[in-house]
Amino acid sequence: MGNDHCKRAVEREESLVATEQLHRKLAAILYADAVAYSRLTRIDENTTHRQLGSDLDLIAETVEGHDGHVVHYAGDAVLAEFGAVADAVSCAVDIQQEIAHRNEDLPENDRLEFRIGVNLGDVIVDRGDIYGDSVNVAARLESLANPSGICVSGAVLAAMGDRLPFPCHYLGEQNIKNIEVPVRAYRVCWDTSSTLDDSGQRPIEISNRPSLVVLPFVNASGDDSMDYFSDGFTEDIITELSRFRDVFVISRNSSFTYKGKRIRPPDVATELGVDYVVEGSVRVAGEHIRITAQLIDARTDHHLWAERYDRDFTDLFVVQDQIIRSVASAVVGRLMMSAEDRAAHTRSQDMRAWDYVLRAQHTVCDTREHNLSARRLYEEAVELDPECARAYCGLAVCHLIDWVSHWSETPEASYEQALACAQRAVALDQADSKAHWVLAELLLFRRDFDGTRDHVAQALALNPDDADAHAIRGLYLSYMGDTAAAVDSLATAIRLNPLYPAWYLWFTGFAYYTARNYQAALAPLREASRRNPNFISPRLKLAAALARLGNVEEAKEAVAEVLSINPDYKVRLEADRPFRDPADLEHYLEGLRLAGLPE
Repeated sequence: MGNDHCKRAVEREESLVATEQLHRKLAAILYADAVAYSRLTRIDENTTHRQLGSDLDLIAETVEGHDGHVVHYAGDAVLAEFGAVADAVSCAVDIQQEIAHRNEDLPENDRLEFRIGVNLGDVIVDRGDIYGDSVNVAARLESLANPSGICVSGAVLAAMGDRLPFPCHYLGEQNIKNIEVPVRAYRVCWDTSSTLDDSGQRPIEISNRPSLVVLPFVNASGDDSMDYFSDGFTEDIITELSRFRDVFVISRNSSFTYKGKRIRPPDVATELGVDYVVEGSVRVAGEHIRITAQLIDARTDHHLWAERYDRDFTDLFVVQDQIIRSVASAVVGRLMMSAEDRAAHTRSQDMRAWDYVLRAQHTVCDTREHNLSARRLYEEAVELDPECARAYCGLAVCHLIDWVSHWSETPEASYEQALACAQRAVALDQADSKAHWVLAELLLFRRDFDGTRDHVAQALALNPDDADAHAIRGLYLSYMGDTAAAVDSLATAIRLNPLYPAWYLWFTGFAYYTARNYQAALAPLREASRRNPNFISPRLKLAAALARLGNVEEAKEAVAEVLSINPDYKVRLEADRPFRDPADLEHYLEGLRLAGLPE
């Protein structure tokens, strides 16, 4: 009996020692599993298995491209680990985007889709595999995701913080078998074209600040042609409120999805995750305007403040300031902007000039002709009011688009005009974040890296929620070779502006290409090319990325699209891109050569 007792004690001691010697580490775990694989197999076993094999190869390549490691396959499931949680989440999004692209031409019932779960936690490493509760949680999260969806744990969300570029929908605390503490689960809404979850709700943005949305002010003038004026008034209110650091203001792009719709403030609160709604109307009659505005507590549908203004047309900016002060006082409790800062924000003194600015801002510059129309409107504004800062800012953008798109017959002159206009805009209005980031982009192409950095910083200091400024910062960091920070900055821009313009996407794809992560570059560059059919830039980056991956035929197709837009386009036209490291420039140009772009 004594010997048996001693033997068991020794065995327990040896077991404890073995346990202590097990290798543990903190890891981000990705678990992906195919949806309806068995059903598709019954329909066509051979085709389904080939499709699964191709998708698993894609997943493995994407995991490796994000510095991850595939631990093992289990039939139609994949377990992978990453050293950084940001890499795991980015990888999950890229996998879903690429598989969605593959499935575009397939009937819905024939698509092989995946669910993905991502967790962060301690794992045991043994014989080339990983074990532990954290792995089990990742697998459980996968089962909570929608087809083509991603579900992450609260630990992932906490680790990502503001770097998570997509809104999330909270699923509550989930009880997981053999796990004592419930796990907080979130669905990541990575596909902004389909932001409704299965409960019919939109995801809620996570923000610790009071949040508000300014709904498009209604054009009450009885003349549809005056829409541009009410829209411009709304945009100006949004811009001014965005200067308050203690308030999170929903972007103009998201706000304007509600234009022309009748919607209750509590519904807006659910869909956008906001605390307050500002709404109103604008009526223009000759030289007089009537503006109504009200602030609503979106959760309770209670009116906190309302006012009507009957003024002369020339008092428009005074009315704007009064609305801004009233809203800010009601939401924040006190005005966060000093009188000196407000005075520094110079306004156009000629309302006719401002009218032209609003008309120009209403123009989408997606073709040479549209860009020229906007430029002429800005020129009219400058002629009427030579001190209208926003008109100079708009002119700078138009000349920059001419130069970047090679639409100008005198490209160097277009660049110099753009630079001069941006410098004039900053000189006239030091408090306009847009003027600073436009000037920053122009200085970047002159290789004035210090000036670019300083003006981007100034733009973000003036308006931390300026999504465009974050995107320009991302472009700057890509050219500096700091690609990880570039991707983070662009992700922030997308988070701040969920209905982001296409140039955010090609900047993101460019950052991934510069980082040599060609697989991750494909999805954003393809989408940017689709959304901007008249622009060359995204197609060039796409062609180079495809060529680097060995997809020669598709790369040649992208080059053919470039040449259909501009038959004279050559590699040498890209040779002046402002990479700090000459090796990065050569890496980019060589990608274009591999794709077949003429030298």
